[in-house]
This record gives sequence, C-alpha cells and structure tokens, in this order.
Amino acid sequence: MSMKVVGFTESTENRAYVSHFQAYLQGSDYDIDKVYLMGSEFTEDGKYIGWSPLFNYFSIKTLEKSQEFPMPNSIQYNVEILHEDS
Repeated sequence: MSMKVVGFTESTENRAYVSHFQAYLQGSDYDIDKVYLMGSEFTEDGKYIGWSPLFNYFSIKTLEKSQEFPMPNSIQYNVEILHEDS
C-alpha cells in the first residue's frame, strides 16, 4: 500500500507509524505484522533514483507525478506520458 512520509522520530528502533485507516484498507490486524518499507534513494551527486525508467525529472511537477507510478510487480501497465504543458 502506498503511503507518504509525514514525519520522523529520533528512535533507533525499527518502527513505522501509519494511519489507523491502513489496518482497515489493507486488511491488517493488530498482532505482530511485518511490513517492507521502501525508501527513496539518491546518487552520490544528489540525483533522485526512481523505481521506473519512465520517471520524468524535467520539473518538480513532473517528478511528483512520476512518484505516483505503481511499484514494480508482474503486472504490465499502459502509461500515458504527460508533457510539461499538460
């Protein structure tokens, strides 16, 4: 389930705090569940590394829209490329 990071803590523990709606939307329960969290990566010169070769770094607007691409899986998607004037 895609989520947006809204804050960080100073804790050194491996924890993620999520919306209470996530349990409902994902069908999770309140026992000890494991979750894989994928974070953003940057090159040594500070370039953001996206998870799709279709990421568009032309502007902040196109980069933000690129972040809505689905995560890699075995499903193929048709993607409409938007130009800056769209």
